Amino acid sequence: METTVHLQMKRITLLVIALVAMTACGGGDPAPGAGGEDPPVAGSTTGSLAGREFWSTSIAENGQPKDLVEGTRIRLRFDDGNLGATAGCNSMGGAYSLDGQATAGAPLLVSGLGGTDMGCEQIRHEQDDWLTAFLLSSPELRLDGDQLILANDTTTIELLDREIADPDRRLDGTEWVVTGFVDGDTATNISVPTPATMTFDAANNLVSGTDGCNDYAGPVEIADGSIGGPVEGDGEMQFGPIEGEQELCEGYEQYQPRFHAVFESGQASYVIEGPNLTITTREGSGLTLRAADA
Repeated sequence: METTVHLQMKRITLLVIALVAMTACGGGDPAPGAGGEDPPVAGSTTGSLAGREFWSTSIAENGQPKDLVEGTRIRLRFDDGNLGATAGCNSMGGAYSLDGQATAGAPLLVSGLGGTDMGCEQIRHEQDDWLTAFLLSSPELRLDGDQLILANDTTTIELLDREIADPDRRLDGTEWVVTGFVDGDTATNISVPTPATMTFDAANNLVSGTDGCNDYAGPVEIADGSIGGPVEGDGEMQFGPIEGEQELCEGYEQYQPRFHAVFESGQASYVIEGPNLTITTREGSGLTLRAADA
């Protein structure tokens, strides 16, 4: 069965930074505060937050630990005066500034907060609402190296730099399991008995694995992004002809062609974030994968 999720981005005053959640379904209600009525906040410094992402490690509310929905965490990204946030369902974003220095503690001022419109369980929508209200409460922000603390009168959220909280996996030698397909702004999940896998052997310029029912192997050349690529900062892959049985299996009629299309494209960029790998062809289609040991 194929399920397609269209990610409808609401542009408010500035670009909404998407921290895309791949497990979503149907439609949903817009994130609270998505009216864009607040005027931009200006005249403050953002300190050393810019370009960094932080993941929650603990939350306290009214002096007691607060549990998030299982399998979720708060993620905040600060980039060029924009704040991106997610609590496990929709991605939110808006303009931000600090009324002071981050390292000394300063109110976080957020305006024009909007978000994606994806359907999730009610409990995740409620968690989105809770995070939205918290961010709009002008919590005090304090940055101490890799640790970030946000607090208002009732709630304290402690976060850690994403690269410390969940370091990027190595591309080479990791078994990657396909979790979905992307095509531009559309994310698709095709349910199959056994997902496809990829393992890269950089020393031998080889990629191998299974497409779900057939084993395959083929040549690949990898650049890690330090010398450029199709997108600045991204790594690059160049694929040669894939060898191995490519029999079309029952239940994989849509899955296998989309998987093999990445190899057939000849060239793709890749990004690793923690245990997640995204491979995107120059045409904008590709794969999302996750480390098998994650």
